[in-house]
Amino acid sequence: MNTTAKQVLESAAHVVLVAHTQRAFARGDRGQKINVWERAACQWCTAGAVEAAILDLTLLDIMRRRKLAEQAMDAVQQTIDERHGGGNYSVVGWNDEVCATGEDAYYLLMEAASK
Repeated sequence: MNTTAKQVLESAAHVVLVAHTQRAFARGDRGQKINVWERAACQWCTAGAVEAAILDLTLLDIMRRRKLAEQAMDAVQQTIDERHGGGNYSVVGWNDEVCATGEDAYYLLMEAASK
């Protein structure tokens, strides 16, 4: 994994540790579902945190962002598959069904970043 993808996953891990949500990619301060790129977003799910971390990389062109998102999410999916026997959960499914806390999401993202 390249350094930038690792940095994205580590950044996302720190976000979900303190501001995790479920059943939405992002939520506003009143708990309403919103888009991850909205300034009012203050909580993110595992996948939403990765997307938000990528959006913070304003110097990257769109094709590089897509490739980076693919690399980061592939690493997260691989980690989930290794933990749960493969093919049982998507990233979103894991976040909503298995992940109980932001701390769980943090450790998953940090493990994915170490690959």
